[in-house]
Amino acid sequence: MASKYSNRKRKSEKTEEVEDGLVTGVSPDGSESFTLFYGHVPVFSNFHPSPFTVDGVSFSCGEQFFHHAKAVHFKDDEHAAMILATDEPRLHKQLGRKVEHFVPQEWNDVCLDVMKRGSFAKYEQNDDMRKQLFATAGTTLVEASPRDRKWGIGLGVHNPKALDRKSWRGENCLGKLLTEVRDDLMKRDIYRKEIVGSQ
Repeated sequence: MASKYSNRKRKSEKTEEVEDGLVTGVSPDGSESFTLFYGHVPVFSNFHPSPFTVDGVSFSCGEQFFHHAKAVHFKDDEHAAMILATDEPRLHKQLGRKVEHFVPQEWNDVCLDVMKRGSFAKYEQNDDMRKQLFATAGTTLVEASPRDRKWGIGLGVHNPKALDRKSWRGENCLGKLLTEVRDDLMKRDIYRKEIVGSQ
């Protein structure tokens, strides 16, 4: 008999499916609420189309911004230009892996700040996406990527263990970062009306 959590996307007793790749739920002890996301559909994904501009440069999504910043950081002008030349997130990621003069530890020291800067720009400049971010208030955002143990939790969005912090296999860096970005933006007077509308 196949597990009800494999292959098809189904509801567990503690999760409520909102849309493809986006699930809300509570921890086993009921002490914490989560918004789990994965895939290209949720606006929280770096692959989701989200035009924004940073320092006069226009980007089509968070993934493009991140890998362009990586190429610029290591002074690889060729790959920086190639990344800007396409709107395809998968190509951004592939090209980002080919950045020359790459020093892992050096990038690891700055990549969270880079991602946060791009995330602030994304949600400051896209009203609807910002409102969707605000709608998660009171929950911890979680990138439920089964393969990513840095940015995600190393568990799939429909894995029941994803609602238990103690079972996570990854750091959830993107989820934590987006939670911080959301909470910061919600404190700003300019967005006060949006907060009321999202709750």
